[in-house]
Amino acid sequence: MTKRFMIFLIPILLFNCASEPEVPLIVQTSFEPLEVGEFGVTVQQSSEHSSIQFDRIKKNTLHHRIPDVPVLDLQNGELRLPDLINKPTFILTADSDCGIGLMYMLEFFPEIWNRPMIDKADFDVICLVKTYGEQTPNSIDVIEFRDELDAIYDNTFIISEENALKMNAMGGVLTHFVDQHGVVKYYGIGSTMSLESDEKRFDYILSLLNLKSI
Repeated sequence: MTKRFMIFLIPILLFNCASEPEVPLIVQTSFEPLEVGEFGVTVQQSSEHSSIQFDRIKKNTLHHRIPDVPVLDLQNGELRLPDLINKPTFILTADSDCGIGLMYMLEFFPEIWNRPMIDKADFDVICLVKTYGEQTPNSIDVIEFRDELDAIYDNTFIISEENALKMNAMGGVLTHFVDQHGVVKYYGIGSTMSLESDEKRFDYILSLLNLKSI
């Protein structure tokens, strides 16, 4: 390779590196209510509306980066959520009084997570207890839920509803699965409330980053 060609090639390489698009942050998206007509709405109309709304929210979340939102640790110290992510990570978010969220995070997910064939060194789990309404980080139900999760998981934090909504963590229980750069690879609301179905979903999520059970 000649010196002249090398001089010509370097600016091209620098331009290509500098022009790589930055992954956008999650776009906060609200769930728009369905307008009820004079004769109400049918089950089909309600289902179709929910599907459209979820697809819109999912589009603004998948392949977007987790925003720089604060969370509180067990000593009420403030940390930034992106700083806690350095490998593929499950981010589980739930209200403290959501029955489905309690069962999923305290029973279903731990049973899947503790399967002997799962190599936990490959990824992390972050649990977020969401405060809402009049709740504060010191509310009894929030602290009790946080402490129950802390007995199971290594990374348990409290997040305000305002900041949870910035990552589209709405509803009773929600799962983000992000890569080591904090980019969302999977986004799901709720739980199937079936261990077998949740295991299939878990294995599907792992397959997104070619992480296989060992």
